[in-house]
Amino acid sequence: MFIKRLELTKDSEQIEYQDTSDLSSLDAEKAYVFEATDTDVYIYTDGIALRTNFENAADFLSDRKYKKIVFDAKKYYSYFSKNGLELNGIVFDVMLGAYLADSTMGNYDLERLTSAYLNTIFEEGKTDRAQTIYKLYTAIEK
Repeated sequence: MFIKRLELTKDSEQIEYQDTSDLSSLDAEKAYVFEATDTDVYIYTDGIALRTNFENAADFLSDRKYKKIVFDAKKYYSYFSKNGLELNGIVFDVMLGAYLADSTMGNYDLERLTSAYLNTIFEEGKTDRAQTIYKLYTAIEK
C-alpha cells in the first residue's frame, strides 16, 4: 500500500536514516515528517532521520504530543483504521495545505508540488520523500 523508496536526494546525496528501536529521545516541541512503507516507519525533521518498524513506532504514532507532518493524511488514517492501529497528532497534511493555498492547481501529487513550491524536480526512487515533504511543509505553511 505504501510507496517503496530509495533514500537519495535530488543531488544524489545519501540521506542516512539511523535504524532505531527507541524513539523516547524525540523532542515533543518539534514537528516530524512521518512516512511509511509496508514494513518501515521513517521519521524526519531537520537534522534527524530515523527508521524503525510499526511496533517500535506505536507509541510515537499514537501520542498526540508528537506533531506529525504527512503527505495525504487520508491514506494513513485509512490504513491505520483498517489495521487496528492508532494515529494521532497530525498537525499538517502537505497535500491538503497545498490545496488550501491554491485550489486551482488541479493536481496535488508530490511531483507537481515540488515543481510549484520548491522549483525543482521530484523523481520517485531518486528523491527522498520525507525530506521533500519537510521542505514542502516549510514552504506551504508560511
